[in-house]
Amino acid sequence: MLLYYNGSPHRLLVQFFGSEFWRIHVFLIGFVVAGVTAGLQIWKDVAMGDSLTVPHQYTMQTLGGMVTMAVVFRLNQSWNRYWEGVTQLHFMYSKWADSYSQFSGFVSVTVQKTRERPDKESRMKVQLLRDMQQKIENDFLLLSAMACDRICRGDCARMERRHQIGVSWDSRIVNREDLRKGPDLTGCKGMPMFTIAPPLYEDFESVRATQSERELHEQEVDVQGFWTAEYVVNKPPGGMKSKLLERSADRANMVVNWLNHNLAYCASLLDIPPPIQSRMYQEISNGMLGFNNVVKLADIPLSFAHVQIVLILLIVWTCFIPVFVVSFTDSIIAGPILAFLMAALMFALNGVATNLENPFGQSSASICVPEFHSRFVLVVRDATLASRNPPAAPRIRNSMRLTVRSQLDKSEDWDGETHENGSGVPEINGDKLKMYASNKMGSLESLDGGLTYQNGTIKLKDELDDEDDASIPERELNDILHDHDDGGNEELGTLDLHDNDLENDSRDSLQTVHM
Repeated sequence: MLLYYNGSPHRLLVQFFGSEFWRIHVFLIGFVVAGVTAGLQIWKDVAMGDSLTVPHQYTMQTLGGMVTMAVVFRLNQSWNRYWEGVTQLHFMYSKWADSYSQFSGFVSVTVQKTRERPDKESRMKVQLLRDMQQKIENDFLLLSAMACDRICRGDCARMERRHQIGVSWDSRIVNREDLRKGPDLTGCKGMPMFTIAPPLYEDFESVRATQSERELHEQEVDVQGFWTAEYVVNKPPGGMKSKLLERSADRANMVVNWLNHNLAYCASLLDIPPPIQSRMYQEISNGMLGFNNVVKLADIPLSFAHVQIVLILLIVWTCFIPVFVVSFTDSIIAGPILAFLMAALMFALNGVATNLENPFGQSSASICVPEFHSRFVLVVRDATLASRNPPAAPRIRNSMRLTVRSQLDKSEDWDGETHENGSGVPEINGDKLKMYASNKMGSLESLDGGLTYQNGTIKLKDELDDEDDASIPERELNDILHDHDDGGNEELGTLDLHDNDLENDSRDSLQTVHM
């Protein structure tokens, strides 16, 4: 696919690669028509007289209108196919990128919360999530590679490939069912080639990380070699996976089954509600919808009957151009020039439609599908790096509203008194009191200790001792909830934390309502 600036007409006119006008066969047809026109004009002037004159232009207008309508209709349908292919390809990769991005975010949050509990089981869970993330990342890259290979080797591309390698005359136009059941003359059923991506370094400021990313960004994609393209993956399939893919009728769908299995395996490890996790599967499904729409365009060509009629009209039109031009111009200079332009431009327009009909062919105007895969690799690796370098977890600050949950043992409940410490500050204590503070993000931190009132502020003792951020404004500390335990129903209490309340007995400020 060529990119250009349409505000530079002089540069566009002299561009030969990718042009449908500056082609040998177009100029050959134009020169032949112009030569015949010049010959007829000389013959008319020397020998024919007025016998070659057409009395009315109705025939020319009718034939010209039919040719123009047929070519423009074909061009319009071809452009619609081309634009639909680009749209669905972007849609497919957008959905798959969203799915992996969501999974990486879920893993990042789960790992961040799990690391707050420094025990062996938590460390094992973190390692398992990282290993599964690597597998799922490679599954997404493998899915992209299989999808690109299927699109580049669609039925239309197979027929184009047959023409290039020079198969027999009868094998160049076949029924679709015969193409599927017949011999593989183009080798389209073989496995695509893979190349291993450079390792992903989390210390992205290092020289090795810079070189690794440069290798991916500078990877060359052979625009004309879609049939033998190499696809970047973290780990090529091997063993049983490779055998299953070789025998599979739909390799992309096979990889999706493995991907769904791995995501379902991680579902119980993620600290994300299942309804939220379901978005990953939905985006994968949406991506597969886009993939199948792209396959439709790669397999189903424009109607053969219409293409054949357009070609016949162009040939008839070209044959009559010299006669009509000589009849209505009667000029040895203007006649051949007009005949050349009429024939060459009409065949050039038909050539544009021919290239656009198969959006995933091997012409310069075709969509470079392997390049989409290369971009997707970069997007996936960026999501992996972001999940391994998440933003810092929010700290407990004065501006945050905290919810404090208490679990009280019935046999060792509040003692009913407030104790004075050395500085004369009232203190609330409980032997079995476990405080849980949660910030706005919903993360919990276990605090064993008491509450201390000092200078108009409630402070959490012990684990957050001597930290300025541990201070909590009295108006924002609310709702002491009693959890359920084996003893039966608990009580729901609210602790009013105003100065005059804390100066009184703590039981007066603990209002209980039986659940």
